[in-house]
Amino acid sequence: MPLKGLELKKETSLRPYFLTVLRISLALFITISSLAILYTTSRNYQSSRSLADLSLESTGLALSSSAEVALRRGGSSADAEVRDIFSDRVVAYALIADEEGRILFHTNPRRVGSILSEEEKGPLWGSRKASGRRVSLGTGLPAFEFNYPIHLADGRTEGLRLVLHTTPADRIVSDARRMGWVGTGVLLLLWTVGILFERVLTRSLRLRAELEEKRQLAWIGQMTAVLAHEIRNALGSIK
Repeated sequence: MPLKGLELKKETSLRPYFLTVLRISLALFITISSLAILYTTSRNYQSSRSLADLSLESTGLALSSSAEVALRRGGSSADAEVRDIFSDRVVAYALIADEEGRILFHTNPRRVGSILSEEEKGPLWGSRKASGRRVSLGTGLPAFEFNYPIHLADGRTEGLRLVLHTTPADRIVSDARRMGWVGTGVLLLLWTVGILFERVLTRSLRLRAELEEKRQLAWIGQMTAVLAHEIRNALGSIK
């Protein structure tokens, strides 16, 4: 019997330590899992942005190269061939201008002959290498501006500007953003389950502690009764 009481006492004293270790382990697990989910989500989003921009640049380069080949080949059908190349629905508009900024070709024929303003030229106009950037159309819609130097057969250089709709490419970004929301939902669920588990476990251990305390008190009562009985027997034998 005394041995049983010592075991109960030892188990009761170890319980707070066990609960603390369990809480720390649970917190570390949830924190590490959260950081891993956040890191993965962030990397996926950044990769999707890079892939979308790369897709737009590849499209711009392919269309620009085709137009350059048609212009270098020349002939009476060159203008119609270039216009056909830029009839792709991904093209918001396209223009070709000389070094002074005079528009020689535009998907909107009414702009042909006008001169690009400094604001319209932008920071990438006149560059000797192909380059692109994200811009906004006058309607507020997002677009991708691709500038490409066209080297003609006679040695002249003309500037080609392609403005592409980004909606098809941005589907990749939209999918990554949706995955980010899913990751956020998983994080919330993980923390909710973790907190509920900790609460349930704490309550379970507390109830178990109370039950064992009652058992210990009952054991003490039994020991007291046995001791009182032995004392009464001893006193009775003396009388």
